[in-house]
Amino acid sequence: MEILQDVVKVARKPHRCCLCGCDIKPGQMYASQRCVEDSEFWEAKSHCECRTLASYLDMFDGCDDSLTEEAFKWCIEEYAEDKLGNNSPRLHGSVYEQVKLICEQLNLQSR
Repeated sequence: MEILQDVVKVARKPHRCCLCGCDIKPGQMYASQRCVEDSEFWEAKSHCECRTLASYLDMFDGCDDSLTEEAFKWCIEEYAEDKLGNNSPRLHGSVYEQVKLICEQLNLQSR
């Protein structure tokens, strides 16, 4: 896989995060990668927080093609259970809410 473009944009319309599966709302910043492999082109859109956390936790390492939504969600759930316990009611929200909580606790700044 070759990354042709890697930018941060402001959403003008709703999109779906390819990592957590939650909505990227208009006005929200998101990461956009344009990729090509075997003459097939696509654009991967994700919340900046999701991409930052995936990079921080080395989720992209060992991925032959790309990190799937299912694998991302599983990693977030495992991390939340192992490191945070079930004390926070925010952990029972959407995957994106869990990602924001983990980023907040790790003091990660998304780009």
